Amino acid sequence: AASFELRAPDVAGALEELDDAFDLLEQGMCTSEEALGDMTPEQLMTHINLLKRNLLSLEESIHSEPLQKDPTTDRTMTRAPGSQILQIFARGGKNGQGIVAK
Repeated sequence: AASFELRAPDVAGALEELDDAFDLLEQGMCTSEEALGDMTPEQLMTHINLLKRNLLSLEESIHSEPLQKDPTTDRTMTRAPGSQILQIFARGGKNGQGIVAK
């Protein structure tokens, strides 16, 4: 058996980190060469925005999961097979498409 825990606050923390990176690039405090080689700051900001949109969709998908009180652990959670996380990633939301394998 395996478990996977991904909470909306985890996604929110990642979004804050992306906002910080975007701000550093926008203010010229960091160049994209330091992060990704020959990518321009504008290209990197475009990728950051795309990643943010996908993370916002993931956050919305997490919030839409029905939660139940688990008497064994005394926690509120979703119990499902491990493959359920793939459906959560793929679901998407109003902010964008889901995250699926290409």
